[in-house]
Amino acid sequence: MGVVAIVALLVWGATLWQRSARFAREAHSHADMLIGHEINLDRIDFDGHSVDSERRTMLTEYEVRERAFMIQLIEYELMLVNKYRFAARFPWVTPEPDPPPPVPPSTMRRKVPNAGDRVFSSSANQKNTFQSNH
Repeated sequence: MGVVAIVALLVWGATLWQRSARFAREAHSHADMLIGHEINLDRIDFDGHSVDSERRTMLTEYEVRERAFMIQLIEYELMLVNKYRFAARFPWVTPEPDPPPPVPPSTMRRKVPNAGDRVFSSSANQKNTFQSNH
């Protein structure tokens, strides 16, 4: 009876250790994405060239919307980092499902050309020229 209890505790401990490691990897992944979003926010704020504090007053409408969206992404990733760090520390607590990520405003979406709009042709007279179907 005692051997069964010891084996059960060992199995339970190994399961918790694996859950903790998985949650720690998830926290690390979200921390990496958080850093990427912070870099993108810095790119918007400082235009990659200067640290002029007046830069924010010169942002275009698109950059203002992009900046607001980056801040939403940063808050989202920070929430997930904290959630998975907590889950890694306390693997016996089942975390809630992740909320959906923020969706960029429709005014931020840029038109992407359809795949059939342009073709790449190669002929004897015009090698590798880019042509439009329009």
